[in-house]
Amino acid sequence: MKRSWVPLLASASLLAACQGVPVDFSGSTVTDRTQIDPYKGQRISAEASGMQVALFLPINVNDRQQRAFADLRRQAGDRLLTDIVVTETWRWAFIGTVYTTRLDATAYPRKPAEPAK
Repeated sequence: MKRSWVPLLASASLLAACQGVPVDFSGSTVTDRTQIDPYKGQRISAEASGMQVALFLPINVNDRQQRAFADLRRQAGDRLLTDIVVTETWRWAFIGTVYTTRLDATAYPRKPAEPAK
């Protein structure tokens, strides 16, 4: 009996699907408010986009959260982040759909170290 590889390949491609990379905000966010100067916060934002061509071929879609967070961290420098808001939007393009991730946050400078007494 001869088996067709087409159903097997179609099933495998559907099961593989696109999977985004999770982003861990905990390493650069404020956990203790005594670490920061609460009066010198600055709003910063970053965004990254990707396109799904013909609802089949993903281009820069899966890592857009990671790219946006890397840009946010670059803008923050050594400051700590808080109040991170993630906004996902999409819009039609001629050959597919453009997906955009926008991250808004507040960057606070660290308090200077207390002098030893």
